[in-house]
Amino acid sequence: DNVERYNALNLQVLITHEMTHVATRSLGDGVPLLLVEGFADWAALKPVGLPFSVTRPALSARVNSGRFDGALPTDREFRAGDAAVAYDEGSAFCQWVAETFGVRRLQALYRQFAGPDSPSPTELDRGVRRVLGISRPAAERRWAAWVRDRL
Repeated sequence: DNVERYNALNLQVLITHEMTHVATRSLGDGVPLLLVEGFADWAALKPVGLPFSVTRPALSARVNSGRFDGALPTDREFRAGDAAVAYDEGSAFCQWVAETFGVRRLQALYRQFAGPDSPSPTELDRGVRRVLGISRPAAERRWAAWVRDRL
């Protein structure tokens, strides 16, 4: 019933997002939702060609209201009442990584966390440093500044 109301563009985004999950599911359940959902949204939104503020409306509203904390979303935030913001932050992070470090590094970052178990905060920090060459807190600060600059 929900899909019947979608226009062609929204249906394209939905199908691309879900097919990205199908293509990456063999990597396991250990990949943080920041990357699982962020990568799927990034892949789905990349060919759309609409402005960042249009494709990430919840994040845009958060930034414009002054409530953007600049923190990357945790897995818990993807299941909370404000999940739309977490999805937008995740896809924005993936876009920042792709534009700053290249698509291959974004793919490598996703693969870094392949496996059955979610990474601990220390493992997450170590993986980000290994792939991007900067600490997770540094990546978070640079990403947040990039988001604010975009919006």
